[in-house]
Amino acid sequence: MEHQEYIAVAHLCTQYSVKEELFTNLKDTGLIKITTIKKRPCIHIDSIQTVEKIVRLHKDLNVNPEGIDVILNLLEKIDTLSAALNEHKNRLKLYEE
Repeated sequence: MEHQEYIAVAHLCTQYSVKEELFTNLKDTGLIKITTIKKRPCIHIDSIQTVEKIVRLHKDLNVNPEGIDVILNLLEKIDTLSAALNEHKNRLKLYEE
């Protein structure tokens, strides 16, 4: 396990101007996974894009972790449905030609 692949939660709190309590709540809700390295809570860099989205929802719209969970699930369903719709459109184009 490479330590370079993780970012300390304390650093993220400073970067995004949020309290560590937010990350604890997100972990408890199951939205993020926190790993302890050298007694410091850290997040894998692959999760940073999700963390940024979550922080924007929390700060800009004042959404709580439970609401963020609902929003992220809905966005995931929209992406899935959009991909399926594009697949069906491409199939229909075959018959139009």
